[in-house]
Amino acid sequence: MTSDAVIISSNRIVEELDKSTGKQRWAVEGIEGNTVAGPLVFDDFVLAPSSDKGQTRLIRRGGPDDRVVWQAGEKSTASFASPVFAQGQIILVSKASIATGLDWRRRE
Repeated sequence: MTSDAVIISSNRIVEELDKSTGKQRWAVEGIEGNTVAGPLVFDDFVLAPSSDKGQTRLIRRGGPDDRVVWQAGEKSTASFASPVFAQGQIILVSKASIATGLDWRRRE
């Protein structure tokens, strides 16, 4: 993917905007909970973190179909710390300071 986009996660929605025009390219709505933690962009994906259990979502950028690849399980939340991508895993830190490593290739 090119760097001509801005990814925003706020108020129950994560969206990709064209950097030069501001036009929305795509959006995924209905993400519950605190979305203060910034989205994580890697490869052709965006991870939209949430503080609510089962609400963190991995989103495929690009085509219009099957955009949400998976939703994180009940124990995987991110409250204030933005997720990181390290050694093939997505690392989330909950508000209780519990770190969780997720294999993004597995469909949870």
